[in-house]
Amino acid sequence: MLTDFLRASVAGLALLPVLSFSLSAARGQSLIRQMDAYFAPLVATHNFSGVALIARGDRTLVLKAYGLASQELNTPNRADSKFQIASLSKLLTSAAVLRLVEQRKLDLRSPISRILPDYPNGDHLTVLQLLTHTSGIPNLNQMPAYGDLGLKRRTPAELVAAFKDAKADFLPGMSYAYSNSNYALLALIIEQVSGRSYGDSMRREVFEPLGMTATGHRGDSTEVIPLMSEGYVAAGRTGLKRPAWFDWTVKTGNGSLYSTAGDLLRFVRGYFSGQLLGGDLVKSATTSAGVPERAVGFEWMPSEMGYGWMIDQHLNRRRLYHPGTSPGYQAFLSYYPDDQLTVIVLSNTYVNNAEPAAEELAAMALGIPQTRTKISDAPVAAGTASRLVGRYGFGQDFRPPGLTLTVSEEGGHMALRFGTTAQPSPLLPLSDLNFVERTNWQTVRFDAEPGAIAHALTLTNGRQTWRAARMP
Repeated sequence: MLTDFLRASVAGLALLPVLSFSLSAARGQSLIRQMDAYFAPLVATHNFSGVALIARGDRTLVLKAYGLASQELNTPNRADSKFQIASLSKLLTSAAVLRLVEQRKLDLRSPISRILPDYPNGDHLTVLQLLTHTSGIPNLNQMPAYGDLGLKRRTPAELVAAFKDAKADFLPGMSYAYSNSNYALLALIIEQVSGRSYGDSMRREVFEPLGMTATGHRGDSTEVIPLMSEGYVAAGRTGLKRPAWFDWTVKTGNGSLYSTAGDLLRFVRGYFSGQLLGGDLVKSATTSAGVPERAVGFEWMPSEMGYGWMIDQHLNRRRLYHPGTSPGYQAFLSYYPDDQLTVIVLSNTYVNNAEPAAEELAAMALGIPQTRTKISDAPVAAGTASRLVGRYGFGQDFRPPGLTLTVSEEGGHMALRFGTTAQPSPLLPLSDLNFVERTNWQTVRFDAEPGAIAHALTLTNGRQTWRAARMP
């Protein structure tokens, strides 16, 4: 009897891995079906093209490509397609900086004048302030010189020279405002401390230790990069076009890297498993650095910031994340440490929906029901359109204060113009009174009684919501 019991127990144990695998496979198939249903209308309307990944710990649950890598050649994206990752580059630049800190070649709290003695006010600026966007250095991307800078290959020293004498937005450490200049300056610091170029330093300090063989710095615009997906921007309701050309070195340190979803998962797993940094430094990097109050206009940022990582609560869980946006590309990486859940969305379509897509995928992976609506390009009914067209005015809480919106209609297709100079942005219907504004992927909800003209609209972008009242 005992022998039979042992045999049965062993047989049962032998089946456990198979059962576990079957459950995992079934869960993966369920996720794929949900993902396919979510992305199908976005792909059909040319509002998403790229790769999505969901992983728990070291296990990849889903890695799938959608849409085209090349519109001209009708070439589909692949799971190993490469994308410019835009500001996700900041997470990797931060990791390289922290490697130098761990090697005792750099001190987070020492003034940067020790490394760059000629940098103005360098005695009052620290590496930590650069990492956490509390330096007050204005954003290079918003300076008049930025367009010309992007017309040829640039070094970090040339980028820094373009903003180092600009008036600060605030005193170092006194406020919190996102600025790409911080990470351009960090790229120069990496070069000065390591004695190597930014691209070589990233390769030796981050990519090679983690086996990220498909990741690199776009330091040479003539280089042929196999499996690189071409970038596109929105044109009209559902069209796409090429973005204006620029040299990616203008984004060195803050947005010049390319990668794959698989390599970015290697980064996340290596970062949090101690392959790259010691545990104490990882903990500091992913814990709120106690940043001051956000500057006006930066309410879209979370109130907590680590060393490159943005920190908030999502789905009642702690989330570490970073978005990425650059002409032709969108990216979003999020990590839920309590669940060891990684979600990565990379897109070669410049439509601002990588973040909401990643949030939807996280909810799917965690089994949290969400109310999911599907966009379309269908015309609205004539009676509905006539109720919505008109001018709407924001209050003083919007930037710029009091901006006027104009809602128009042509052939049943709605559009929204910000101010008087911007091009109209298509409104893609979710329902009679709810739309998605295509260019910025903001939701627009019209407030109207049944059969009556809309008296207001509500614009929602991430964690920010504004109300605009109908104008006479």
